[in-house]
Formats: sequence, C-alpha cells, structure tokens
Amino acid sequence: MHYKTFLTFNLIGGFLWSSAFVYLGFYAGEFLTKAGVNIEVAAILIIFLSVSPMAIHALKQPNTRALLRKQLSVLLSKTKRKK
Repeated sequence: MHYKTFLTFNLIGGFLWSSAFVYLGFYAGEFLTKAGVNIEVAAILIIFLSVSPMAIHALKQPNTRALLRKQLSVLLSKTKRKK
C-alpha cells in the first residue's frame, strides 16, 4: 500500500472512530441519566469489571499474594519505619 493511501485511510478512520465514540458516550450518558442510573456508579462498575481479570490472575499466584500481603502490612502499619 502506498503511504499516501495509508495516510488518507488512517486520517479518515481516526476521525470516524473518535467521532463515533464521542457521540456514543454522549448519547449513552444521556440515556443512563434519563433511566435514573447514576453515571458515576456505572463508570466505577465498568472500571472494576475491566480490571478484575488482571487482579484475579495476579492473586492466583502464591508469590504475588505474599508480596501484596507484605506491601499492605507496610502501608497499614501505624508506626513509621526508620530507613
């Protein structure tokens, strides 16, 4: 494919893609607001669902759980540690 053809399709595709998602977000937000759904709760739910497979995969490994336990104990300790 020639670069000029690629650049033309790339620019048109990028414009259409971004425009479609801007309008989709606008109308989806309007629909959810009219339906009485709290948009913040919906956004947090979407973020949680997209991050949960990564967290589940990481927590299946024993060494990752041990490192997480150690980091949480440091974060939640009430006394400050000296360096």
